[in-house]
Amino acid sequence: MTPAMRAPPLSVCSGRLSAATRSGGNLTVDASASEHVDAAFVRRSEPDFARLAGAGITLAAPEVPLDARAELLRLGRQYNFLNTASFTSGELRTPQAREMLPLVDFLALNIDEAAVVAALPADRPARDVASAAVAALQSIQP
Repeated sequence: MTPAMRAPPLSVCSGRLSAATRSGGNLTVDASASEHVDAAFVRRSEPDFARLAGAGITLAAPEVPLDARAELLRLGRQYNFLNTASFTSGELRTPQAREMLPLVDFLALNIDEAAVVAALPADRPARDVASAAVAALQSIQP
């Protein structure tokens, strides 16, 4: 069994949290199996992408590092999968996550993440934030 396949000593089912400041985040654990997933690990699944070309769905979620998710989305696009993704607010502030957005067909965002995409304060009315986020995203991925 490879290190990436061993069960972590502690496991936390993915959960979101929100502080009084409205800053959100994911619960993570050090030494989890997810931290061993990288782009090379994802590339090993390319034969499965090829076999399922045009009939698959990817889910690039914050449980694994950005480089692995970028490779997953790249393979998904190459093999005509429906690419779905989610990013934390902090990740959306990075160039790496922003460069991944054109590869995403369906993006799940909470209001804080939408505010980052829209470059607006999260305390603005939700309708304003959502409209601005949609406009920003449509300019990236029509």
